Amino acid sequence: MKPQGIAKKTVSGVVAFALGASVVLTPQANALPAQFTSPPGVTTNPQQGACTVALAINTTSVSPGRAFVQGQSGVTVGVGLDRDNKQFTPWVTLDPQGERIFNSATANITVANESQKPVTHSYNVKTLGKGKHQAGVLDNGENASFNVTDLAPTDAGQFSLAQGINQVARAQLGVDAEASKAQTWAWQVSSPTVVAQERTRVSPEIVVDVAPWPMESEDCAPLTPSDKKSQPIIADGAEYNTGITVANGSQSDYARLTGNVSIAGNKVNGAKVRVDASGKVFVTLPKGATGAEDNNKPAKVDVELLAQPREATKKSKYESYNKAQVLRVVDNHGVVNEKSALFTGSVPVQKFAPAYNSPNMVRPGQSINVTLKTQPGNVRGKAVGATYAVTNAPNGWTAKPAKDGTLNVTAPKGAKHGDTATFTVKVTYADGSADTITTDVKVQDINANVYTPGYGEVYGKVNTEVSLEQNNKQLPKNTTFTITPNQDLGDWVPKVDGTTGKITVTIPGSANPGDQKTILVDAKYPDNSVDSNVPGKVIVLNEPSYGEVTGKPGENVELNHTGKVVGGSTFTITPNQDLGDWAPKVDGTTGKITVTIPGSATDGDEKIISIDVKDPKSGKNDTVDAKVIVKDDQKQPEVPSTPAPKDNTIVIVVPKGPDSKVEIGENPIIPDGSTPPVVTPGTGNITLTIPNDVKPGTKITIPVVITNPDGSKETREITVEVPDFPKANGNSNGGNVLIVNPGGGDGGLKLPEGWTYTKQGDNIIINVPGGTKPGDYNITVPGPNNTNVDVKVTVPSTGQAGSQGSSDALNKCVENAIASPLFYLLPVGLLAAAAGNLAAPYMAEVNNQLNSLARQFNADINFNFGVGENAWNSNNFSQFGEIGRQFAAFMNDPNMRELGMIAIGLVGALATAGLLYDWCTHEPGEAVTSVGSAKGEGSSQENAEETASAEE
Repeated sequence: MKPQGIAKKTVSGVVAFALGASVVLTPQANALPAQFTSPPGVTTNPQQGACTVALAINTTSVSPGRAFVQGQSGVTVGVGLDRDNKQFTPWVTLDPQGERIFNSATANITVANESQKPVTHSYNVKTLGKGKHQAGVLDNGENASFNVTDLAPTDAGQFSLAQGINQVARAQLGVDAEASKAQTWAWQVSSPTVVAQERTRVSPEIVVDVAPWPMESEDCAPLTPSDKKSQPIIADGAEYNTGITVANGSQSDYARLTGNVSIAGNKVNGAKVRVDASGKVFVTLPKGATGAEDNNKPAKVDVELLAQPREATKKSKYESYNKAQVLRVVDNHGVVNEKSALFTGSVPVQKFAPAYNSPNMVRPGQSINVTLKTQPGNVRGKAVGATYAVTNAPNGWTAKPAKDGTLNVTAPKGAKHGDTATFTVKVTYADGSADTITTDVKVQDINANVYTPGYGEVYGKVNTEVSLEQNNKQLPKNTTFTITPNQDLGDWVPKVDGTTGKITVTIPGSANPGDQKTILVDAKYPDNSVDSNVPGKVIVLNEPSYGEVTGKPGENVELNHTGKVVGGSTFTITPNQDLGDWAPKVDGTTGKITVTIPGSATDGDEKIISIDVKDPKSGKNDTVDAKVIVKDDQKQPEVPSTPAPKDNTIVIVVPKGPDSKVEIGENPIIPDGSTPPVVTPGTGNITLTIPNDVKPGTKITIPVVITNPDGSKETREITVEVPDFPKANGNSNGGNVLIVNPGGGDGGLKLPEGWTYTKQGDNIIINVPGGTKPGDYNITVPGPNNTNVDVKVTVPSTGQAGSQGSSDALNKCVENAIASPLFYLLPVGLLAAAAGNLAAPYMAEVNNQLNSLARQFNADINFNFGVGENAWNSNNFSQFGEIGRQFAAFMNDPNMRELGMIAIGLVGALATAGLLYDWCTHEPGEAVTSVGSAKGEGSSQENAEETASAEE
């Protein structure tokens, strides 16, 4: 090995790989040794700072014939011991091939007595003469030979050291900063003994002060560049902050920094790089440097930083001092070496992407401003300067761009709806690049001339809601719809959805099958043009219906069609129905059904006959049922015939919530002679009775106030149109009950035996046959949405004097009473109440007394059995409940009313309760004759006996 010739080849032309950037070729910028470290003394032993290189090595007297050496940055230090263990040889070398300028150097030779015994050694340090010398064998087997070129005496000479004591011999080296060859100094130190336990250690050290390279600060620390993402720049000749900064330097260091800008490894000519006094890096790109087409501009430019030589060293013969150096990426310890990547910072380039709104609509011969939906953009918060030019315009069209890019386009007068013109615009920016963008302009006449809304037709039944959809789904967005004003709609009240155009309307009760109602709608478009009177048609469907008829086996019966149908409707027997041996026929024009009840039919049989009714206009077919009920006189006792009431009752089902309260509002409109409308407790239904002579079609209007559970109230007006009531079966003065049930049907409707009904829209007309027993009848009718509605139908007693119903009941009570010996125990007041004038045939002598009593008490206390105008207090007389029902048949008899309301004392009444109940519930001769066997509901034998005794 040649210690002074540790060659350090200088490289001037290196391909640098920028950190995260493109490759940049800078052959003039890397005048550095093939191996180097900055700072120069950072890896020396001992480690030194700033521009100091310090190297040290040592050996002891136990290593004869061996030599040790280390070097860095052109500095070498070594020491060896001869084989005879007589002389230590320390040496140092400064080699200019390391491309460092050595300003000064000092050699320090430390001699230490490391004896393990308390012995003192004597030493002599001498300067080794010039010429070739050998210090021993290195670890690699080579001889440690060197050529001493310079002499440097130490300040020590001869000295003695006790055990554990050391001394430093110092020598100031005469350094030639411009030396072209290596300089070597060497010394000899005597070894006093070969005894291992009395060993000596010799440690030479060289401390060298070097000049900083251009890429280093005055303290030889590498200048440290870094970058962060910056805002984009453009090549418009303006200076931009790149976001790159340099640290570890002074103002004078930053003033020496320049740089190169490149795109994809190619240097941008004319680009400038400036580093300010704080280390911030700025770049200026000449106009057009990034290309002529905006879309093809590079995404970024790369910036490398060059440190120019210092004035003090720029004339050095060493390239590492007289040429510019590229700053490198500094590691986390602040160190740069030959493996460190060249620093390259990246700066994004701004691209622009303007775009027009397209397509645009214009009317023939008119103009429109076509605006940019996307502006070109801005650079560092400032809008980029841009100019606009139309490169072509279709024949007959004109387009003028404004400064902000808006195109004023005019269509030819003869342009047709749907014609399209495409315009190409060149946009040129401040950096010299340009974009080419297009926009389309279409000819569109007013919406009303382009679009055609429309409705079809819909069929529906009376009192049902129907809807018509607007059929054209291609109408412009934000088209609105309204009902055409001032059209004759009568009592039709249509509504239209303002957004979708859907028409909804409830077919009024006044409509008849076959009626057609045209509803007109206006469609207003976004351009404010209007399509007026767009028609939709509603056609009213048939409302066929049949009632019931009663007949005997073998008897021929007829059922008339009771519904409403359009003229020309046809009736046919529904095919494939199970009729057995029934053979009905139907008149195809009138709908009248005739059928002979088979002789095999038995009492109580019911036969449903289904009829198909075809509407000639709509072609639609309805299937309705008619019912025949078999009544066999031989198997069913004759029902006493009491004429039904001549008046007609109307029950209105009020649509409401389950816990809502219904009240009658003010000023209801009802026919003359009608009873005031009342609310039925529990159900909320409204009941009133109208005279039988009220004309069909008469309207009844009842204001209703509904109070909801949350306290809120809503007021409605319920309007009912009086139908054409059918006559009672076999009874010219039969009564009817009209149930108005909005939204309900009639499927599953069950009536008392012998009652019949017809269905007209929401109306169910129940015919109460003559002879029906007076009282309340609960009927459940199907309501809307699969619900059931409970309706109470009250059949009042309207019998005349001598009529069978009430007279027979009274006779039965009286006959049993007279036959009972307990009769004479009754209070005369109760006897008067029970018999009145009708008791005269049985006991004339009592009659006068009863009449006298009646007149006497008439003005005092009103009393009856729960029938008529005065109600019996059921809380006080609950045991008379059944008696009240038995007496209900005759308590309204005119003969009874002649007596007035007779008061009866409570004492005795309880005793007679059982008697009266027994007399009035048994046939003549069957009633009990003792108090003990006559027990009424809620009474006891003991009470009866006590009461009878009290009466006596």
